[in-house]
Amino acid sequence: MNDRMSRKEPVSQDNQNASQPPKMTDGLSATNQVPDENHPAETFPDYPRMQHSHWLVYLYILAALLVVAGASLYSWRHKSTHKTGSSQVAVTITHTDVWTGQGNSTNWSNPKNWSLGLPHNNQNIEINISNISKSVARKQENATYNMNINGLVIKNLTITGNNPNLNYVLKGDTLNLSGGIYDTASNDSPAASLELPIIFMANSTVSMLPKSSGLDLSTLEFGSHQLNVAGGVTINTLVGSGELSFMAGTSLAESTFSGPSAAFSGKVLIGSNNVVNMDVAQIAPNSYVSAFGSGSISVESGGSLSIASSASQPVVSNAISIIGNGPLLPAPARGNYGALNLSACSSKIDATFTSQVSLAGNAEIGCTFSSSLNNTKNTPTADFKQLSTNKHHIAEVPGSNISIL
Repeated sequence: MNDRMSRKEPVSQDNQNASQPPKMTDGLSATNQVPDENHPAETFPDYPRMQHSHWLVYLYILAALLVVAGASLYSWRHKSTHKTGSSQVAVTITHTDVWTGQGNSTNWSNPKNWSLGLPHNNQNIEINISNISKSVARKQENATYNMNINGLVIKNLTITGNNPNLNYVLKGDTLNLSGGIYDTASNDSPAASLELPIIFMANSTVSMLPKSSGLDLSTLEFGSHQLNVAGGVTINTLVGSGELSFMAGTSLAESTFSGPSAAFSGKVLIGSNNVVNMDVAQIAPNSYVSAFGSGSISVESGGSLSIASSASQPVVSNAISIIGNGPLLPAPARGNYGALNLSACSSKIDATFTSQVSLAGNAEIGCTFSSSLNNTKNTPTADFKQLSTNKHHIAEVPGSNISIL
């Protein structure tokens, strides 16, 4: 018995085939292969498959390292631009950077004055005048701040907060905007003055609602884009060829354009509840330029165009289209504003209109036109009719045109 247990008996071929399936090599079963004693079967190690899996691991590690390196580069560039104040900003950020005034200076280029550090391109900027210290405001009649980040292009500029004792003035380099300007400061805060060139790079809006004291602007350039105005503004010089549109409002808004704008050739549309004062400057003997340049002016029903000038008899060369009556105001205020008037009854000038005035409906004329206009008939279908003292009315047939000479 011990001999049987210690002796190793060979395993039959049948038993071996029963326990192990035949191996496949090149599409042939092992039973079809004839072993060659002179060329024993070659065996190959399994390491090529392991090597392939190792390459996959290496690729995953390399991809992870690239992601970490990219994130580190973004963070480094973000921090470096905050420190240097460079105008060559590659990172675009869309959140709002708010003025805090913690930098103890009036410079925009001081990152400590901002909630998010130095302003970047494509950001929204908010000037909170509540954050401007009273000690700074008392140092001078106006608190003047310096926008000294050359080449800055922001989205929207918003002025907000409450500071009744502060006249906020912004000077400096040209400010480029892809959005608009919004003054939402409290009504008892003085009008902010932006005494720096402003270039709008897209269709934009300048809004002072619900603020009533308005916004004083210097030079606005908006190219061929459309600039919408909501509320009352004071603007010196316009540059561009796009349309300037005063958006219809629910309450009366007065705007003043004071500088001769020969470089502006765009159309002007005055919506209802807007009184727009357009100055006509005498730039040489017998030569006049209006604050709306050479563009045509359309006065919609409820709107008002007021002519102002330091000359006693300014010449208005803009083509004017009057669509309806002036602002629908309660008496006696309504008597001061017509669809066309002279400085809201505050002056005695008598303007001469050399271009065509088109009438598409009955229009009221402000009280400062001289009564001699009452007797002027330019066509058989349109004339001036006096409604009351120093108040005139234009009656016409729809589609007729008159020229006031």
